[in-house]
Amino acid sequence: MCIRDRYQRRVHGTELAKTHDYFVLDADGVIWEGNNEIGDSAKGLQYLLENKKSIFILTNNSYKSRKEFMKKGKSVLGMDIPENCWYTSSRITAVFIKEKFPEIKSVYVVGGPGIVEELGLVGITDVKGIEDSSKQYDESIFWSEEMKDKKVDCVIAGLDPGFNYYKLIFATNCIRRGAKFIATNSDSGIKMGTFLMPGAGSLVAAIEKCAETKPFLIGKPETISLEMIMRENKIPEGEKNKFVMIGDRLETDIQFAKNAGISSCLVLTGVTTKEMLGGDLKPDYVMDKLGTF
Repeated sequence: MCIRDRYQRRVHGTELAKTHDYFVLDADGVIWEGNNEIGDSAKGLQYLLENKKSIFILTNNSYKSRKEFMKKGKSVLGMDIPENCWYTSSRITAVFIKEKFPEIKSVYVVGGPGIVEELGLVGITDVKGIEDSSKQYDESIFWSEEMKDKKVDCVIAGLDPGFNYYKLIFATNCIRRGAKFIATNSDSGIKMGTFLMPGAGSLVAAIEKCAETKPFLIGKPETISLEMIMRENKIPEGEKNKFVMIGDRLETDIQFAKNAGISSCLVLTGVTTKEMLGGDLKPDYVMDKLGTF
């Protein structure tokens, strides 16, 4: 059953499955919230797999690697979702750097271990930053040998619960000395129950403001990830009309779908509420939750 409302079409998941073969799904706010499954999301994913649909979990969360997300999928959903179904902004960033900037050998990371792991898998092992979470600001930093280090080719910024003033200073000055600035995503926050946790975009904005340099953006709403999905899974351009993006954010998930030229479906289990749907950016479909298959 589908019901028309003022802005877009409310739809049951089985209807989407009749017209689409490739399902790109956000994780936070769609599949889970923190370490808790949202609704019957595992049931929805299982329905898609049983009906021979391809699923690609595309998350802007760069803190974990694909292997860590696979473990989370098993513990939260009770499902063994293969590694090639996970597209994390940490991995997409690493592959992007390897392909577009092969000259980059040394990286300063404002982010989590997922970025470090994925960089290592593409052969970039000279990585600094993770250990700086415990460092305190002191004016002597500006005269230290560490600050004079000019061997950082690139600064990557993502979700980083250990972000501090020291990292802001170091990342900023690497960029001002010529290091490339790459952001895994621009998400302002992540919903955690009734609270909002600052997202990577909040940290990226601080570095951008201080360094006076705009970053290369990798995650949604940029379309680099869809290009990678189609290339790695040998999906022809003519099949793009069979893709649908299911997410909970207008400015990332739905904008990503619009930018990529694919269908979009908003679920009402994350950041975006029904009351926020009156603007110019509209999804093609709305579902109450992923579990409505």
